[in-house]
Amino acid sequence: YPILPDNGHNLWNDAEVLALIDRHPNTVVAWFNGHNHAGNYAERKGVHYVNVHGMVDTPDTNAYAVLEVLPGALRIRGNGREPERVLAIG
Repeated sequence: YPILPDNGHNLWNDAEVLALIDRHPNTVVAWFNGHNHAGNYAERKGVHYVNVHGMVDTPDTNAYAVLEVLPGALRIRGNGREPERVLAIG
């Protein structure tokens, strides 16, 4: 489930999970999830929160991604409805 940005699809205790991540800087660099089929993205305190797009009710297209872990970055190679992203880490 998503925890950021604020959305009706978020985990019910999203604030508690965010507080836990905040207490451990440089440990978590990204949080990937689904559930919000429209997708979403936020960055908070150096952590990237990526909600991958869903394939529900999209008979003419798809949505998927391949994640590459690079020195200093995460590259999301998006396909279909999922956008390409390069996220700085470290």
